[in-house]
Amino acid sequence: MTDLAALYRDDFHGWAMDQSWKLRDLAGSPALAGIDVEYVAAEIEDLGVALRNLVETTIKYAVEALIAIVTDGKGPRDAVDMIGSARDDYGPSMSAYIDMDEIWKTARQKALNRIAEEGGETPDIPESTPFRLDELLAGDVDLLVYMIDQSRER
Repeated sequence: MTDLAALYRDDFHGWAMDQSWKLRDLAGSPALAGIDVEYVAAEIEDLGVALRNLVETTIKYAVEALIAIVTDGKGPRDAVDMIGSARDDYGPSMSAYIDMDEIWKTARQKALNRIAEEGGETPDIPESTPFRLDELLAGDVDLLVYMIDQSRER
């Protein structure tokens, strides 16, 4: 298996970004005459970006589900499923684009708004994320909930 095949299999986002850059570098090459290199490269890049956006959205939902476990006592099933789904599609090249602090702040505010709308008491939810992306993707929901709880007590 070539390195490119491994990259395609293990980090599609990284492969798509790499291939789109390489195609753009070859623009104007006689071997690519008649091929709309810029649009082909943009389409390949868009596939990688779409996958990254899907993973980021799934991570947002997983964080919301983790906060719901802590604030509402809901079961971990949704969080487990979402983390597993994100992990399946995640590639290491995405880490530079996924901002866990921003995801946490958005999920936290959404939880606070939902609880306020329901007339519940405002819970103590940490203002900053208590875990890193790699810790989330490891998928140990009990540990993640523990990390949230520990951050609440500070």
